Amino acid sequence: MIEKITHTGISLLLLFVFISCNNSKELITIFGTSFQTNAEMMRQSHDSGFLKLNKLEALHYNLIPNLTDVEIAELSSIVLRTTNTTTTKDKVVNVFIFTTNQIASVLEVSIAETHAFSIFTDSDNGIRHQYFEKNNKNEFKKVPHLTITLGGGFSYDDIRMLHFANIGEKGLPKKTTIYEFSSNSSKHHYNFEEVDYGLREALLMDNRRYWGASTTGLYGEELQTALMADDQPGGGGGFCGFVNPGSSLESGPLDPNTGCPQGANPCYNDPIAGTKKYCTKKDKGGCFAATATLMKATAWTSDVGVDFIKIWNFQDEFLLKYDMGKGYMATSLFYALFVEPDKESLKMAEISLPLLYKAMDVLISRASEHEETIVVTPELYEAAMAYIKMGRSIKNRKLQVVLDSWERDLNHFLGLPKKEFVAYFKSNPPATFPTH
Repeated sequence: MIEKITHTGISLLLLFVFISCNNSKELITIFGTSFQTNAEMMRQSHDSGFLKLNKLEALHYNLIPNLTDVEIAELSSIVLRTTNTTTTKDKVVNVFIFTTNQIASVLEVSIAETHAFSIFTDSDNGIRHQYFEKNNKNEFKKVPHLTITLGGGFSYDDIRMLHFANIGEKGLPKKTTIYEFSSNSSKHHYNFEEVDYGLREALLMDNRRYWGASTTGLYGEELQTALMADDQPGGGGGFCGFVNPGSSLESGPLDPNTGCPQGANPCYNDPIAGTKKYCTKKDKGGCFAATATLMKATAWTSDVGVDFIKIWNFQDEFLLKYDMGKGYMATSLFYALFVEPDKESLKMAEISLPLLYKAMDVLISRASEHEETIVVTPELYEAAMAYIKMGRSIKNRKLQVVLDSWERDLNHFLGLPKKEFVAYFKSNPPATFPTH
């Protein structure tokens, strides 16, 4: 059975490699206005594995936590001066400024290098998010459907998607920096045991702003498995300590040698967190790697030999070249927010993978003899329709609209040779997106 569930959000410290700290008093200049804070500055960045998979050179994070309530209120008032919203009645707990600044150490954020910013405030019903995008007049306009109240914590996948939402249409920029300012009380306002994916849902269902969707889920157990050495390149190696690692993440005390709860079995190093041993709960709504990882980690399936490199090559060489392909990537990640793999679905994935690989090989092949090869065979059609049927039991209007669109396309694709399949992809918009 597939049901909607919510998993814990992954800790920020597991997402990035720590670079440096600065304990001196910081002079920060935002949009031409400066103020000082005693808050500690941290500079972080994704590791090389993440960057390579996404064809990025650098994605920096300048983090300034523990601002006083007065300081973060002053900061929010500075950025809001560039909008028609000069004040907010709620208490500000986080400000994210998304920039094309390529030097992570710079503490002067200019309007010219800023393409958007987000403000999170503490409201009566949860955490309220507001998102502002810059127009060609250097003014920032609020995006109404991204003004969302979250009932739980947020995921840093969603922050990264917000970062790329305004600038990724022609491809993600190679070097960028996200500035995060948070109040010293912000940790009391987020329940990371329950992550609200409302922001991600809104972004994935917006075909003008889902740029960056391809970067979600590429950390932790997914990335580790994908990059492990194996006889099949990119296929992932043996897995250990994932399904039943022992003690839960909250239990203690921690083992000083691993940084994980005593009794856990973290038998490999995490590639993102550096030398710290890997132990964490899964995030939800990640890329296909999450499902494939689970297939390899459970006894529900045989060793299916998941070829991550082939899947990512297909993403880069075919899907991301066309609007329709980008839409399929976004709607697939949206589907992942509502389902949890069980025995039945994993068995279906095991059966469908070889069929998918054949279709991928045909679509990215440059050989002329493949022009008349059928892409969606009756066998692949049947497997894809089975996945759609599983989603029909989920009562979500937007998801059902997506599944309707998938089903229409599958019926059109069935039996088409490659040249007609690609022509349809080139000339049609993304899969139907529900209105907000």
